[in-house]
Amino acid sequence: MSYQGERTYKEYSNWDLMVKGVLPVIDAPEQRKKTMIEQWKKELEVGEVTWKSVQEAFATYEGDYGIVDHAGDPVVSVLGEPRRGDHHYSVSGLAGMSEQDFLAAVEGKKTAVLIACMDKRAIADTYDQVREEVGEDVELITLSMGGGIVQEDVITRDKQRVTVNRALALRVITQYIDQVADVVKVVVTGHDRQCGAVKFYKDGTPLHQELGVEKGAPEEQAAMIDMINAKANEILPANWSGVADTRLVTINHDDHFHRMVPTEG
Repeated sequence: MSYQGERTYKEYSNWDLMVKGVLPVIDAPEQRKKTMIEQWKKELEVGEVTWKSVQEAFATYEGDYGIVDHAGDPVVSVLGEPRRGDHHYSVSGLAGMSEQDFLAAVEGKKTAVLIACMDKRAIADTYDQVREEVGEDVELITLSMGGGIVQEDVITRDKQRVTVNRALALRVITQYIDQVADVVKVVVTGHDRQCGAVKFYKDGTPLHQELGVEKGAPEEQAAMIDMINAKANEILPANWSGVADTRLVTINHDDHFHRMVPTEG
């Protein structure tokens, strides 16, 4: 899969968002960040992503708790269970893991990948259901961040276009997993009843409000399904198409997990 080239929009500084804890701070001058992104694209072009790029890509999501005013909460390991409880959003990352540690966990084992939103209403139950589906003999890698599979490279903030490279970062991570693991199942999700990341992408306007409907309405669900399918096609390695399931996680009126339903597309 090759990256589609440079975009033509002007790249605005996102420092004001970073200092508020809403976007992660990658500790590097702007020129170094540009070089880093160019390196990601080159590695994706040839299908050989390095661990260094994986580390940088995971750093893209470390500030996601700030989207929901939980800045500073701990990132959990992609190889462990998500945080649980009504007050616990759950962003996954490397959590200090070395490449040797990661390879030791997946080498010689069948591996499943869950891509899910960090939302406290959905993440734990989504994980539990997928864990039950794949069984204990399969290593489960959980990639949870704001939005799940619904990631953007550009968002709107204060009526300006801001480059965040979030979809690109997830491409880097999933490509690396594809290189080193025997991936036998991939579950790709987003959820209804107002995804905070989608609201963040849209400059603070919730999707249901943009559509003029209530939270959880069929129109909101249909729009989320369209985004889930489109982003799965854009982000996932091409050879995952035969093992990937795209699903909408539905939230009930009590703001708890209801069920996962397959999308069509």
